[in-house]
Amino acid sequence: MSLLAGGCAARDCASAPTPSGSQDTQNTQSTPPTGSGRTDRKYRLLDLPEGDSTVAEDAARWYEALRKGECASVQAALDRSWSRLDNPREVLIFQIAVELCRNNVDAAGRWFDLATNRYGWKGLFTDMHMCELYKAAASGIRQRSKDDFPCKHAYYEGEMPKWGDPKQDPRGARAGGTSPSPPGSARPSNSTPSPR
Repeated sequence: MSLLAGGCAARDCASAPTPSGSQDTQNTQSTPPTGSGRTDRKYRLLDLPEGDSTVAEDAARWYEALRKGECASVQAALDRSWSRLDNPREVLIFQIAVELCRNNVDAAGRWFDLATNRYGWKGLFTDMHMCELYKAAASGIRQRSKDDFPCKHAYYEGEMPKWGDPKQDPRGARAGGTSPSPPGSARPSNSTPSPR
């Protein structure tokens, strides 16, 4: 039985592309990552509570897979099905979470900064999975309590990110469907440059 939409078997997901400079630490014993091995971390990199198991959307399945430390399978599913998420910020939230799952704090931080600058964080209050991913990511990257990063309402329509027409992957586009480089990375690619 596949955890992820699109049928990602464990043997197939293990060969999913990994951005240069990141380490895929997919845990085979289903233990979520606790950090990069550094003892100076007060907060776990990706500390996610149990999700809502009644939701049958991609985001809910990917969230649960991240809780189990299945980094590569979520990356493969995200690269394949990013356009099915509700808005482009959700793509970046999952990319941030995958990087934290892999203990790649630098890449996660660059994606987090891009999401902050491009979309902001309003409108997460009503979506449990996106809210918890945001709080866990912010806490892990900034090394502060999740309580310092409350999920906010969107008070008017313009505060919510929207897909463009046509939809474009906010991480940039690369040939072959492989993961784009995080913004500011030194790896050469044919991805669309991110705004600075």
